[in-house]
Amino acid sequence: MRIVYLDSVAIEVTRQCNLSCAHCLRGNAQRCSISKEMITAFLEPLDGATIHDFVFTGGEPLLKPELIRHTLNEFKRFDITVDRFCLITNGLMYSAKILSLLMDIYVSASGDDCDDKFYFAVSTDDFHKNEFNFKQWGTYEENSLRFEALNFYREHSIKSPLAEGRAETFGDKPLIEEQHTFGGRVTVDEDNEIRLEDELCYVNAKGKVVCGCNWSYKTQDRIAVCDASKLTEHFEELLAKEKEEERKANKAGLKTLTDQVV
Repeated sequence: MRIVYLDSVAIEVTRQCNLSCAHCLRGNAQRCSISKEMITAFLEPLDGATIHDFVFTGGEPLLKPELIRHTLNEFKRFDITVDRFCLITNGLMYSAKILSLLMDIYVSASGDDCDDKFYFAVSTDDFHKNEFNFKQWGTYEENSLRFEALNFYREHSIKSPLAEGRAETFGDKPLIEEQHTFGGRVTVDEDNEIRLEDELCYVNAKGKVVCGCNWSYKTQDRIAVCDASKLTEHFEELLAKEKEEERKANKAGLKTLTDQVV
């Protein structure tokens, strides 16, 4: 079997951050970034596949532009098609190198809608702004003006934090009861090709795969489903388990019907 389609994928480029926002759902920053080797190990089995949405996240993802660049290069090497990208930054990072990278992300997207190929945003919520000191505030405003020149620039804000990470004790929304596994969302077609529909596959900086993205680093350690390099095998195990459960259910249903006839 081979994976041919993933609806949504996120790579946690780094757990490092240059802020310590009280509302951060990830928790305290960590000196941990995904390796180039792990990015390659995750993408190589997806050779020729299509990813509808791809997110670069963190931490602050623009602290590690070389890892984002490596990911783009591997998309080309493995002929992976990405319809659209997403990257949200805190606005404190800007350079000619970063600007060039953002432009390359945009042109790498294969989507037909030019206005929807790259959701690049600077956080504008009040929780975020409250963390700036005077110098950072000036940098943020200056960089925001620079980014506004990009036709794919967006503003991004949240109204209330999720009760995870640093906001665990004061988030005014309960922890979202998301499913921790991909069960039921993985399908295989007549050509024995695997597809993941309507779910986000999150690859964290430790090289582990998590179902969904609204989790702190602590929660991720608890609910990770497999190593990033083993996603195909994990999907095959899920499909085999579902097939066996279906067989048992059909057998039980047939037995019940037989008993009723007798």
